[in-house]
Amino acid sequence: MKNIVLPLPGHAVIYPQNAIGEFYSELLSRDELGLDCFQHKNAQYSLSGAYRRVVAYAEDLHHAIVPYSSPTEQLLDTDRNELWKIYEQALQQDNDEEKIADELGGEDAVKPDEEESRSEMRALVLTFKLRSSSYATMMLRELMRCDTSTMMQKMMGRQSRRPAAPDVFKRGSYQIKVEK
Repeated sequence: MKNIVLPLPGHAVIYPQNAIGEFYSELLSRDELGLDCFQHKNAQYSLSGAYRRVVAYAEDLHHAIVPYSSPTEQLLDTDRNELWKIYEQALQQDNDEEKIADELGGEDAVKPDEEESRSEMRALVLTFKLRSSSYATMMLRELMRCDTSTMMQKMMGRQSRRPAAPDVFKRGSYQIKVEK
């Protein structure tokens, strides 16, 4: 499955000589286009095409369960927090606070609050790499088995604009109960 590709239409693409190639021709003909219409004498208007893998695989996939106590709590370190870690390490090694503080933003830099106890809720944090033209949102939808149809996306958009969310969501033949 890793090496199966489909063409993105263009003049330099070799289309398959099967039902897939016929589908491309049929789809383009609906807009009164053909497989040969992508080359133009002005290079800016030419589309050479490309190939995309049918299935994308994540690389360097890692996960962590992170406890937290508030829905608005920050679960991952920001660049600023990372800088503070470097700052604290440098203070321990060099003990030249004024020089380091100047490099990291002077006296106006504010140290982030210490972590509070986080035990009420848990979050799954995923880190991974995808090749170009692969989308993390689609990978997460596949992992969570979410419906990606246009109708479902519109429904979720309407629900997000409502002031109060329901306690129970119906998905297919089962229900998801949201505990508050």
